[in-house]
Amino acid sequence: MAKRSSSAYSRAGRKHIHREDAFTRIVEKVSHYYVKSPVQATITTIAAIGIIVLIPIVISNWTGRGKKAAPTQAALGLLNVQQLTQQNPQVAEDSLRHLIQTYPRSMPGQKAHYYLGELLYSQQRFTEAREQYAQFEELYSVKKSFLKPAAFYAQANCLEEEGNLSEAVNTYLKLPEKYPESSFIPFAKLGAARCMILSNRLDEATEILEAMLDEYPENDYKIIYRKIEGKLGKIEALQNRF
Repeated sequence: MAKRSSSAYSRAGRKHIHREDAFTRIVEKVSHYYVKSPVQATITTIAAIGIIVLIPIVISNWTGRGKKAAPTQAALGLLNVQQLTQQNPQVAEDSLRHLIQTYPRSMPGQKAHYYLGELLYSQQRFTEAREQYAQFEELYSVKKSFLKPAAFYAQANCLEEEGNLSEAVNTYLKLPEKYPESSFIPFAKLGAARCMILSNRLDEATEILEAMLDEYPENDYKIIYRKIEGKLGKIEALQNRF
């Protein structure tokens, strides 16, 4: 993608981008605590809700400062879509596709791919959802965004839902290499183990899970540790059946 010139966006548009990045960073920082205990998980949820509540306030501040720039219009469009998603999914989908087509270079236009993926996933349109997540991951201009590994993880989820377990395993296991600092890494490894269990690759799943017991000790990662133990227990039960 060609580099955008400084004249491409107005002052209001640039402020929108900075604020949107700040919100994403807050979500990312809080999410790192999710894997450690239910208390942090609750904090994550509260923080996410708080962000959603704050967005309209921030937008109302921009809109009183002169003519709307394209990024601001795109941001307002994205906010409207989020409000429509539960009420009228078809209108939300049409609006997201329009946003992608109209503002392809803007940050909200790029983010629209991610939200469209979420919408399609909720409708069990997994192949279409995976395509949108992949486009978002490729296009989104914030290289260290929390959302990029989230989109990659979501692609593995889609492959799993499609029944393509082998490819899902490969995708889950690529996440730690591609995004080595992501908080999605333990969930990706658990996803790979889950797909291996479903594919009767029990020895491989056991190897991953036993390695995770050392990586995620119970005292520091209660939620993850319990999930690992649960899957190891399932493997043991399956092995005892034969």
